[in-house]
Amino acid sequence: MPVKKELLHPSDIITAVREKEFADLRHLREHLRGERKYPLVFKLNLPKSSDVHEGLRNKSFITGYTDFQLAWKKFPHQEMIRSCSRNWRLDGCDTVPEALEISCFGDLRKLLDAHQNRFIDLAVKRVEQLSRVAGVAESAVFYALLAQLVGTTGHGIEYSLSDREFSDLLILLPQLRAGMGRELYLRSLPLINIDTKYIENHDKLIYDILCITGVLDVAAEVQGITVRRKIENFLGVEPHPDGFVSVVILDPKLVGDPAVTGRYRICMVPAAELKKHAPVGSNLLVVENKESGYMLPEIPDTVAVFGGGKNVSWADNDWICTKRKVAYWGDLDQSGFKILAQFRHKAGFQIPSLMMDPGTIEKHLERMCMDDSGETVEPAEMSLLTADEKEAVRLLSSLEHSVNRLEQEKLNQDYVAETVLKFFTEK
Repeated sequence: MPVKKELLHPSDIITAVREKEFADLRHLREHLRGERKYPLVFKLNLPKSSDVHEGLRNKSFITGYTDFQLAWKKFPHQEMIRSCSRNWRLDGCDTVPEALEISCFGDLRKLLDAHQNRFIDLAVKRVEQLSRVAGVAESAVFYALLAQLVGTTGHGIEYSLSDREFSDLLILLPQLRAGMGRELYLRSLPLINIDTKYIENHDKLIYDILCITGVLDVAAEVQGITVRRKIENFLGVEPHPDGFVSVVILDPKLVGDPAVTGRYRICMVPAAELKKHAPVGSNLLVVENKESGYMLPEIPDTVAVFGGGKNVSWADNDWICTKRKVAYWGDLDQSGFKILAQFRHKAGFQIPSLMMDPGTIEKHLERMCMDDSGETVEPAEMSLLTADEKEAVRLLSSLEHSVNRLEQEKLNQDYVAETVLKFFTEK
């Protein structure tokens, strides 16, 4: 009957030690922090005496045992071997290697290869450097960021930061101050010897360091936002511009002064910028869809904001109520009326709509198509609609499903031009 377990040779134990104590970052962190409990004992799978007596009948067992003893005699770190006495007399020796005992971190490092020890040296060096730059006395706290500062060790070593990237981190950290980026974008921060993408590329690491050092108050942070946004909030920078809307100047006279409007009649503007700065002209027309903005006629003293769709955040501003006339034009469908209601809610007053009434629907019945959005105007949104608009919503709901939507682009061009001109030019 064969012995139930294979005797473990030094190569087997070294592999097990490296997998458990180095490749497992949790254990490696404990070693580096001085928190791992010693000694660490790795047993060599000695067989029971009864199994040995049975194994004596098997020549391969005797050969295997002899090789086992010889391998451990050649092991260079004899002080780590824990032996025991066994009266087996297989090789004329009563002393048998029983386990490998690692009594300290230095012992562990003797069992690691050159690449693994280089990783540890780099980790210790970077944590000490970071601690000095950050002014943190207890450097061990930074080992929590081992994977980000140095790399991972699971299936081979993968470094996360090059020497240059880590050097840049040490240059960057002393320059970061709360509120330093007022009215700036993240990439325009006044930083010395740091590339403009560095913070974006390493935002999670920078955020974690700021938290560990107490520069960022985690408890006071807004929940449910990205790490990038948290860093932007700390620095006081403007959010990355997105949610662009298109702006078209409908009065050629307003384009004539480059000092006021530049030389462009049509441009795209971040919604956040539009919220802060009013477009030229006394009148404003808001159009839901982008393509519909290109079909507008010339209108005196008027600018159109178009293509924003559901992005109506900019309507909550200080300037919209100062315009002489403001109107909204959207799709005649459930989504279009929802956006109209939300726009009015943001703007804070009853902005009139154009071509969002039963008469427009009835005039273009042959242009209707199917509304498959699944959206519905909610009661709170209905309360912000006029009687005519509510009737239009009811009319759309009563139509066959295949013809319960009228897109802006399906309206007759002359009808659109006549309607908007009449609204903005009549006294």
